[in-house]
Amino acid sequence: MLVLCGLFAVLPATSSATTAQGARRSCVPSHARVLLSDRDAAVYRIRIGNRRGPQIETRGCAFAGSRHSYLVWSEPAGEESVRRFDGIDHLVLRGTMIAYEKSFDLSHPFGTGNEDEEGPAEWRVIVRDLRGGRTIHDVTTGPSNSAHPKEIGDGRAFVIVLKADGAVAWTTGAEPAEDGVHLLDREGSREFKVARLAPHSLTLVGSSIHWTEGGLPRSAFLY
Repeated sequence: MLVLCGLFAVLPATSSATTAQGARRSCVPSHARVLLSDRDAAVYRIRIGNRRGPQIETRGCAFAGSRHSYLVWSEPAGEESVRRFDGIDHLVLRGTMIAYEKSFDLSHPFGTGNEDEEGPAEWRVIVRDLRGGRTIHDVTTGPSNSAHPKEIGDGRAFVIVLKADGAVAWTTGAEPAEDGVHLLDREGSREFKVARLAPHSLTLVGSSIHWTEGGLPRSAFLY
C-alpha cells in the first residue's frame, strides 16, 4: 500500500514536468538558437526568408498562455546592409520581462560614405512583457549631452539589470565626467551622477542595485 501511494504521489509531478517541457517546445522553434531562457520565458534567434531576403530575427515568448512569440529585432542575414550602430545589446530576461539597449545609426548605411565620420546616433533602453508583447519602458539611455549635439541619449549602456516586475537600471559613462547610474521603476526615472564609476560593476541583489564608485561600494533601492 505504501509503495502504491508513493507511485500515485509521483504521477502528478511527472505530468506537470512533461507539460512544461511541451510548452517550451511549442514556444521556441526547434531550429532556433536560444539566447536566454528561464522557467517562464525564452529569447531566441531564428533565420527566416521573406521578400526582403534572408533575415535574422530575435524573438521572445512566454511559456504560459498563448505562447505567441514577439519580434524584438530583425536584421538582414548579410551584414553588408547593417548600419554602423543599429542593433540590440545587453539582453536581460527576468520572469516574462526582457530589457535591452536598442541603438540607431541615423547617418548612413554601413559600407557607404566615410566610416570614420561621426554621425547622429541614438541609444534607448526598452523593457517589454513577453506575456503580451507590451512595452513597459522605452526611454533614452539618459539626457542628451550638449557637447555631443548629434547624439540622442547618454551614449551606450554598459550594464542593464532588471527585476521581474519591469523595474530596470543601467550604467552609462562615455567620459569620466558623464558617468551615471540610471533607475526606472514605480518611483519614476532618476539618475545618480557618479565620479569614477566602474561601469561594469552594476549588479542587482533582490531589490537593491550595487555599483563601485572610486573603488568604494554604493547602492540604491529599485522600487
